[in-house]
Amino acid sequence: MLFAKWGKIIALDVSILTQDQLTLHHTKLFGAYNHLVQDPWVDRSVYFIDTDWAVQNIFIHETGKIHGGFRVFEIPEASSYRECTGRLNISLCFSNQTFAVLADGAGRLFLLDTGMRGHKRTQWNVLYKDKVLGENVYFTVVDSIQYTSTTSGESGNAVDVVECLLASVEVRQGENKYPVNRTILTWITLTKGVEERWVVTRTRRLEGSQPFSYASIERGGGAVTVASNRLFDLTADSLKDVISGAESMEWEVSQGKGSAHPMYTWSQGPEDVSVQLTLPAGVSKADIYVSVARDYIDIGVKNSLALLSGSLSKTVDVSASTWTLEGQRLELILTKEEKGMWETVVVGDNRGEMTFDEATVAAIHERLQHLTSDQWNPDPDLKNKPFNTQQLEACDAVDDEECIYLMRIDGETHRISHQASKTQRSFSGCAPDLSLAVIADCSRHVYLYRQNVPTGTPLRNRRTGQNVSNIAKQYVVALEPHDSILGLCVSRDHIVIATASKVYALAVPQDA
Repeated sequence: MLFAKWGKIIALDVSILTQDQLTLHHTKLFGAYNHLVQDPWVDRSVYFIDTDWAVQNIFIHETGKIHGGFRVFEIPEASSYRECTGRLNISLCFSNQTFAVLADGAGRLFLLDTGMRGHKRTQWNVLYKDKVLGENVYFTVVDSIQYTSTTSGESGNAVDVVECLLASVEVRQGENKYPVNRTILTWITLTKGVEERWVVTRTRRLEGSQPFSYASIERGGGAVTVASNRLFDLTADSLKDVISGAESMEWEVSQGKGSAHPMYTWSQGPEDVSVQLTLPAGVSKADIYVSVARDYIDIGVKNSLALLSGSLSKTVDVSASTWTLEGQRLELILTKEEKGMWETVVVGDNRGEMTFDEATVAAIHERLQHLTSDQWNPDPDLKNKPFNTQQLEACDAVDDEECIYLMRIDGETHRISHQASKTQRSFSGCAPDLSLAVIADCSRHVYLYRQNVPTGTPLRNRRTGQNVSNIAKQYVVALEPHDSILGLCVSRDHIVIATASKVYALAVPQDA
């Protein structure tokens, strides 16, 4: 397969570790940062921060050629804050189609009005700016979302809310008088108040004894998901006391956990989403209304009750979407405009419960079948052993407990509600429609993985005898220089890679 490749000379702003920051916590915070920021709402649009502390935007043409960069925002007082010792890398995150959050790495947080981003370039305006964590506390933006809330406003009025997740490292004095580092995730809630002014209305703090590999805010703003090889605890909340230990168990029992039923259930496949609602007794088809737009949904009982209303997680094909009513069960089928998985049906609505249909579960089991067996290995240590144990050194040892925990920490109960684990995680990216996955090496090499590639010729599985029509393929792309790879963005048909001095765009053929 041939990749069309274009390059453009750039000058990325890259902060380096100081002698006081040569710790695992700081190294992880620096090393895991992606210097390329992909716009989730504008296809083939990528941003980066240059050495002049200006946010630049580049567009990737269908052919793979790079257009730009265009300066959309210049960070104020750059000359002063650029010289701060120990500052972190500048980080940028898009909250929605018109908002962005930026941390300058020197202690300041910016909420920016970007306008409707697209091929029409507009200058960004500052809506809010402050040192939200205090003086000399440097942080990066990990994630940010925007939604409309009725609970945050006065008299039930809907207000705009922006949630931000900030990462920093805190050094404390240990029991043996040696410094102890902690990774801190600060969950900031910004709300538009009177006179259209934005204010911080809530601050929550999560602490971990080890760095995190991944962290994000749940799209409805109700929880934070963290992946780390140690558990993170929510230790502080500006609105309510944090309950922990035995008190948390008593609180859970008193609240009657498990007694509440979801307002609706939903499931999804690659091409559609199915939503099921139970209507009140006595409601007929003539009593309900269903309105489906490309990016909005409104379902309810006429002159009585709104069941499900708000902005959809992704756009849908209205003409191909249908709904049916059988007894008290209302089922809505939403056809996706683009293949991919949804995180939720309506943005900001946490009343639904996602379920998995039998076909999806069966497909997952079939994919994992080759990894499992119903036979025990009688001698796992000696059979097919590829190495001599006596030749191993200390650096080859792997602690069985060193795994990645994936935690969902509820923002109201302050407890871990879901947990899973994974032993490894690489610097990687994935196309929105899940058609390809990309892993970038530390330098030069980029690995592309694509599933369901047609074989083109008859192929038979030797073990099962089945005919194989599709296979998975791996491709390797080598860049000319050996510079460190500092950023990676992946779309359906392009891969964008950044080094300190150049940005590359790879056009991926769809028939690969």
